[in-house]
Amino acid sequence: IQPNNASELEMVETNKNYQIKREDLADLLTLEAVYAGFSKERFQKLGGINEIEHLLNTNFKQGLSNSNTQDLEQRAQQFGTNDIIQKPPKTILEMVWEVFDDFMLKLLVCSAFLSIFMNSISTVSYTHLTLPTIYSVQ
Repeated sequence: IQPNNASELEMVETNKNYQIKREDLADLLTLEAVYAGFSKERFQKLGGINEIEHLLNTNFKQGLSNSNTQDLEQRAQQFGTNDIIQKPPKTILEMVWEVFDDFMLKLLVCSAFLSIFMNSISTVSYTHLTLPTIYSVQ
């Protein structure tokens, strides 16, 4: 492979150093894959822990050396940084919408509206009704 520019040369060198792709590691660690049991199959397909250690060009017991900044930069470029992604907090409207996603709550709210509606109909129908006066005979 003859690279055309410097960035392609870096990719060739990076792929030469790490024989596993970022996507392969991500697929191995997704929650969906773990729950479905695919993670174990993919783990075994990659050759187990020792082969993954070899593919990542590292030692799991010693870890990475902070003194080799070039290696750390290559790893960050290949696999990304190890930062926690903060999700924005939910708005009050989103939280209220999630609460109303419950079937039982929907049923109770519908029942409450039906009760109010039926009460208003019964109140309206009896306000115009006059009852006859009953006299008692002695």
